[in-house]
Amino acid sequence: MNRKRIAFLLAISLLVFKVNALTINDCDVLASLKLQSSLDEETYICKNSSYGTIEDNIYYNAEDNIIHLHNANIYYVSNYGNSLTIDITGDNTINLLSLDSNITITGDGNIKFREDSYVKKTENGEKVYRYVYDSKIIVNQDKKVYEGTLTSFANNYSVLKTVNTIPEEFNEEDYTLVPAPDFVNMLPISITPSWIGTYITTELNATVEDGYGVLRPKEVPKEEPKPEVPKAENNSTTLETEKVTLISSKKLEKKYKLKVSDLSSKKEKYNEQIKEGDILNLYDITIKKGKKTVKLKNNDYTIKIKLDSINTDEYESYQIVYITDNGEVSEYINGVIEGEYIVFKTPHLSQYGVVGKKKEVKEVVKEIPKKEIIIKKKDYKATILKVSLLVMITIVSLISMLVLYFKTQKRSAKRRTIKK
Repeated sequence: MNRKRIAFLLAISLLVFKVNALTINDCDVLASLKLQSSLDEETYICKNSSYGTIEDNIYYNAEDNIIHLHNANIYYVSNYGNSLTIDITGDNTINLLSLDSNITITGDGNIKFREDSYVKKTENGEKVYRYVYDSKIIVNQDKKVYEGTLTSFANNYSVLKTVNTIPEEFNEEDYTLVPAPDFVNMLPISITPSWIGTYITTELNATVEDGYGVLRPKEVPKEEPKPEVPKAENNSTTLETEKVTLISSKKLEKKYKLKVSDLSSKKEKYNEQIKEGDILNLYDITIKKGKKTVKLKNNDYTIKIKLDSINTDEYESYQIVYITDNGEVSEYINGVIEGEYIVFKTPHLSQYGVVGKKKEVKEVVKEIPKKEIIIKKKDYKATILKVSLLVMITIVSLISMLVLYFKTQKRSAKRRTIKK
């Protein structure tokens, strides 16, 4: 049997949408994997069905339910929540692990691996899914796992019905949607001792070396410890521009320069992908040696981005978004405000944006001034009315007095004429 046809489980164990069991065609999947030499092929190990022979790099014995690895070079492995025992001999490598529950590793060989991490596939901005119905994953006419957007799944539904037992009419609610992983563009995450302790049960010696988790027999003789060389008090390097400061955990060459490109023209495009808030600053951050971009492995960076303005009345909190080279908002990172800067840590350099989340404005605050204004207007109108009435009464009284005065004078004049 071809050595490259190995198995471990489908890379969907750590996704938001999960299913309790996975069946592909007639295979009750135990695990799935991809080889380093063939990333386009995914192979499955079926429960209660032996795989390979004891002479192969990968051999599954269904009787003892153990997967045996001997000098295997594997790119990606997942156990999809199944209880799994792996026995190792020789030198073995698993680049990325996706474990939904812990596994047991035994044997007298060595194995090194990284922690799980991957990017989800998209087509023209629409997410690509795998589809599960009644605990069975949908396959295409070639009996391979079907991947596509919701639009393409609906368009191909009549063809998929011929090779799958699914309802006559397409209804999105009938299916569990599993975001399809992009194996080629996986993003490495530094493994930690706590991650090994959580997911790996083993009697072997476990260490973290150069970004890899390493398991080896405890009885392997260790090299004589080398004399410790006194380290410089500050082994980091700080690079600065007007808007961005970068602190590398490792010492960098003097010829390395920090290159920061302002991507303000792309804010509107990426704002459409942001769940909430507005992109305030957007930069492409790289390290250059002359005109050449430098990519450093196993390095950690502290990045400080200067905010153009901090309007506490408008924004309640701030976050960093990581944007991939494909233009997808891939990750949200919590930052800390230090003076005029927002500070965060990252293992890689790329496009980063500062997102400001706005405060809510309570309606009651807007209503109070309006009520006060209305009250003032009513008081003012009442005062005008009172003054007007008082003026009218005064004028009428004066006119009455004048009329009475002139009548009295007229009568007096008549009396004087009669006497004469």
